[in-house]
Formats: sequence, structure tokens, C-alpha cells
Amino acid sequence: MEIVAQLGAESFRALPGDHLEFGNIERMVGGTAVSLAAEARYYFRDVRIISCIGDDDFTKSIENHVHGLGVRNALLRIENLPNSVCLTMRDAEGSRILFANQPTPASRLTFGYVQRQLSDGPTPDLIFADGYLLLTPVS
Repeated sequence: MEIVAQLGAESFRALPGDHLEFGNIERMVGGTAVSLAAEARYYFRDVRIISCIGDDDFTKSIENHVHGLGVRNALLRIENLPNSVCLTMRDAEGSRILFANQPTPASRLTFGYVQRQLSDGPTPDLIFADGYLLLTPVS
């Protein structure tokens, strides 16, 4: 789940300290895999989301959203692990701060699981890897 907010006309660097901002805060099913699949479905026949999700109050919303995209998915549910919530803040210059809670279910995604899912069906034309997860030590 993503919580997204836009910092008005300020940049993070220009803030002298604590700052209160009023504006729109959105909650959405997000992440690189979902965002890319949502657009890729218009250009490719076989679009798949291969990832891990948690087991909490957000799980059904995530599953419903992904199902509604009309793409194939292999969402491995990790029992007793909550879904990650990512807070994304963007400033007027376009810089972002992303803050995600740990552990994240997607960090449990293994090469073996991805390989097994890719062996089911035609070889995909394109594979995207979540760049932010590649920044984590477990990757």
C-alpha cells in the first residue's frame, strides 16, 4: 500500500526544520510492479505480476486491485507478515522521500519462485525488477 503526499511550493532542502503542510494525502495500491503492469497491459499480451504480499487487512484490497487490472498474477501470500506500507513524499522540485516499513513481503521473493512462475506459459518479452527493492541489503 502506498500513501502519497505532495509538498506544496517548497523543496525538502529549503525547509529549516519541522514543517506542517496541508494538502491531499492519497492511499492506493501501488509499487513498481503494479504501476508498470497497469501501463504495460496496453502494449503487451502477456503481462504478469510476480511478487509476494502479506496477510492483513490490506490483502483483499491488493488482490482485488491486481485482479481488476486484468493481468496474470502470481502473488505469493506470506502468512503472518503484514503488507508493507510505503510513505512517498514529493517536493516542488520532484525529489522524493520513500519510507517503507520492514520487513516487506516482497523481500521474501526468491529467484526460484520467479523462475517457476515464468516457466508457466510463453517466455515474456520483457521483465521488470523493482529497483527500490534492489537497494535493500537482502537483495
